Amino acid sequence: MTLVPWAEGTVRAATGAGSRRASYPWLQRWDLVAGAEVPPEIYRLEDLAAPATPVPALDGRFVVAVDGDRLVGGSYAEGRDAWRTVWAFDLAGKRAGPAVTGAPITSVAIGAWPAVFIARADGTVSLVDLESGDPLCPALQLPAPARDMAVAGRRDLIVGTGTDVARFRPPTG
Repeated sequence: MTLVPWAEGTVRAATGAGSRRASYPWLQRWDLVAGAEVPPEIYRLEDLAAPATPVPALDGRFVVAVDGDRLVGGSYAEGRDAWRTVWAFDLAGKRAGPAVTGAPITSVAIGAWPAVFIARADGTVSLVDLESGDPLCPALQLPAPARDMAVAGRRDLIVGTGTDVARFRPPTG
């Protein structure tokens, strides 16, 4: 676990944590005076002096990727044993499609919106339209689960699995 303290009107701390089996892929912010988690906030790059605004309607969910004013969120399964759900929403918290669920998720990367790559613990990587929930091509089966992913040129998928890195390009429709 990592802990970073700072003062912002009250005592706050950011932690990177996880379960005994896996680390969380995000940071949590805590208000140590109130004893509550501080929800994700949006900082506007065009006005860095303006105060941050919280992302509404997260209800214990987390943000995993951002594309302009679109967010990709996630949530843990009951019992918080695995990240199993991904969905899209905007900065106002309005959902932009159905929840996409399945095997535990290890990573996501945004392609050309609304196409999002979803890597799962079973070694598959799917390209899904988050606004409809539909797959855009057959899933890619890797020899090991993808731990990190990035998109180059909004189409090429770069995948890291342990010490190996690979580049893939999904078929055009």
